[in-house]
Amino acid sequence: MEVGKQRLLWRAANNGNAAEVKALLEDRGCDVMWGNPDSFRNTALHTAAFQGNTEVMVLLLNDSRVDVNRRNTRGNTALNLATWNGQTDIVKVLLADRRVDPSIKSHSGGTPLWSGVHHGTMEIVRLLLVSDQDPCIEEPAGYMDWDDSLSYMTPLEVAERRNHFEIVRLLSRFISKPAKTKAELKRELGLAGSF
Repeated sequence: MEVGKQRLLWRAANNGNAAEVKALLEDRGCDVMWGNPDSFRNTALHTAAFQGNTEVMVLLLNDSRVDVNRRNTRGNTALNLATWNGQTDIVKVLLADRRVDPSIKSHSGGTPLWSGVHHGTMEIVRLLLVSDQDPCIEEPAGYMDWDDSLSYMTPLEVAERRNHFEIVRLLSRFISKPAKTKAELKRELGLAGSF
């Protein structure tokens, strides 16, 4: 297998070059799940998610060879990276794909919801809460070596610690009313028809 093609795909995804990504995806000899050894073994999907390259993301998700829940060497999926970097449009695209699992934790234990809460990205938190899968609202993350003060905290505790008061209110509503249907929650949050 020719590494050059895979590296070109990764670089095109990183740079948002949809035309080049499309051409490389048509080459069935191109390993679309190649992980760049210079970037935590991030695949083209990971880098497109992190950089916010929506058109590239859609192309990759439409290729049956792409594992949407593939983890890099730090245990992050494309959804983990998109939430970490505040890429709301990418999060929408990923959550619209039923194969994407928002409950996958990184090696440090952080979920996409935890990352969205940590960064105070309200729209991403809302999207994760009304997705059709469990966003692990009451799961604490593990040891965060880059910020020990947030280790072993739930998303609600992180929101409180980081003074994200609007997110605290939102998470509290979800925790206190778990019986609400997804449709009711989507309407209440103004997200009806989002997925």
